[in-house]
Amino acid sequence: MTTQDFFKGLSSLAACCVLTATASPVSEWNKVVLDAIRVERTAPPLAARHLALVHAAMFDAVNGVDRRCDDLKFAAYSVDDTAPKKALAHVALAGAAHAMLSDLFPAQATSFDAVLSRQMGYRASYSSRRRHLESRFVKFYRDERDLGLGWGGFVSRSILADRLRVELTAEPGGYQVPEVPAPGEYRLTVDTPVAPLLPDWGWIPPLAIPAVGPYLPPAPPALDSAEWLADLAEVQRLGNRTAPLTDRTADQTEMADFWANDAGTATPPGHWNAIATVVVKSRPMPLHSEARLYALLNLAMADAGYVAWRAKYEYAFWRPITAIREAGDVTWSPRLRTPPHPDYVSGHSAFSGAAAAALAGFFGRDDIGFTVSSDATPTVFRTFTGFWQAAEESGWSRIYGGIHYRAANLNGLSAGAAIGEYVIQNLLRAQTEPGADL
Repeated sequence: MTTQDFFKGLSSLAACCVLTATASPVSEWNKVVLDAIRVERTAPPLAARHLALVHAAMFDAVNGVDRRCDDLKFAAYSVDDTAPKKALAHVALAGAAHAMLSDLFPAQATSFDAVLSRQMGYRASYSSRRRHLESRFVKFYRDERDLGLGWGGFVSRSILADRLRVELTAEPGGYQVPEVPAPGEYRLTVDTPVAPLLPDWGWIPPLAIPAVGPYLPPAPPALDSAEWLADLAEVQRLGNRTAPLTDRTADQTEMADFWANDAGTATPPGHWNAIATVVVKSRPMPLHSEARLYALLNLAMADAGYVAWRAKYEYAFWRPITAIREAGDVTWSPRLRTPPHPDYVSGHSAFSGAAAAALAGFFGRDDIGFTVSSDATPTVFRTFTGFWQAAEESGWSRIYGGIHYRAANLNGLSAGAAIGEYVIQNLLRAQTEPGADL
């Protein structure tokens, strides 16, 4: 084999993503996003949006490289172009992640630069008999790197520009906290008396599903219904800060704390990204597959956030602490601090239902076990037999935490699951030829 043949073959291999790194560049950039969310104390629906944009950009960047390979054709999320001829997939992915993160979290741009510089020290593996070509390989690599970074940055900024155009033209929802709220209407809670969080979020067009409306859950139970009275009694008993073990078990208390995901954590969407990382580590996959997995997961959760927040401010249902205290138990307090937005539906449940459906749909099965910790309780590890078991526990944790009712949990899970199923069935699908879905 001549030197020219070697480099030509190496370029072809790199373009088709068969080169592997010592650590997954997808999961490494995912960790960078989660750390950025922690630093800026990003709100959950905004965190889900940021995660979706970063991972959609990484997928489209890799997908644009993969389009040159006959056996790797997927529908793009947004940028349907083909990458420059010699761009490397993992470099394109890094360029996309770096560009998107720098735009979403400009105050942390220096830390993103450091990650990019470290990743550009990545080298392909090649046999000892070719080591004499190392000096020429480095020059070759730098040329390919420039192409990959440029392509990734182009993809990222194209996606973000399109998204900003959509968001800037969105009509606000117009929610206002009522001056004299009626029974059942949301009002600021005594444990979190701050302005409602992102009241217009649910009126922004979603990222993946056609529209928010078809995925909205039904209205919460009427205050004179047996269902509502049972839900109220349940959260009053299980969610009380000082509930005895005869009401809320030690394990249920641990669940409430484990899934809390309050400000300063990776948030509920970030927790599900941590779960995905644990699963991927036990099931190594090609770069394009891993990029696709994270993109599907986060697009589903981002849209679950839009649907949940539309429901919250369209139904504007009161939180347990308000209902319980107005019913006469004036000293009752929840295990967790009440978030500053209406009860129905539970964002945790919607995010979790979407994540479980997306992950199960990607792998073609739900019964994949994993063990994971959380930001809120880093020394506590919980083990699950499948994604839906974790999603249900996440939803129930909000009742044990005293901040949601059963209906907000169950209907949030259902809405999220429907979104996750739509994303799996309709986005980033494999293709035999452009436009031909498998």
